[in-house]
Amino acid sequence: ALLRIRLANLTLSWKKATLIVGQAWHPFVIPQFIPRTVGINMAAPFQPFNRNPQVTYTYKFDNGFKLLGSLNYQSSYESLGPNGKSSIYLRNALLPNLDFQVSKAFGKSTLGVAYDYKMLRPAISNVGADGKKYKNSNTVSSSSFLAYYNYTSDKLFVLAKQIYAENMSEFLMQGGYAVS
Repeated sequence: ALLRIRLANLTLSWKKATLIVGQAWHPFVIPQFIPRTVGINMAAPFQPFNRNPQVTYTYKFDNGFKLLGSLNYQSSYESLGPNGKSSIYLRNALLPNLDFQVSKAFGKSTLGVAYDYKMLRPAISNVGADGKKYKNSNTVSSSSFLAYYNYTSDKLFVLAKQIYAENMSEFLMQGGYAVS
């Protein structure tokens, strides 16, 4: 059985920086940029949806720029693979899911871009036709990009997002790969 944790993290804040350690929204899920919908579907499967264990550092510059770097792992939201949903594919790769983001706030608007890199290793070893165990070093790498803009005033809310996503099945989106 797996204890399903929604949000549980330690957030350290300084004048210009923030460090989040623990279970939090993945950096591609920016809470103030989640579409406002009548239902609770969060705009799936077009809006990334994922909470995961992470270490995220954000630095805010005086001119409105903000930089974010994040190391992410998988727990409740896992990648699809040859043995179903599992975090083992990311753990086998020995490299956490990497995220980088830059945004600029100006007036009542925010403009930003983000990059996500993930490497999966479906299996460490395979059994050949001869019954022998062979080391498998094959990996699947994917890159995803996000661009966003919003304008907020008392009477108007404008939100625009564009995502190019590769293999984001753990975000409740379309994705995957084939093993042969």
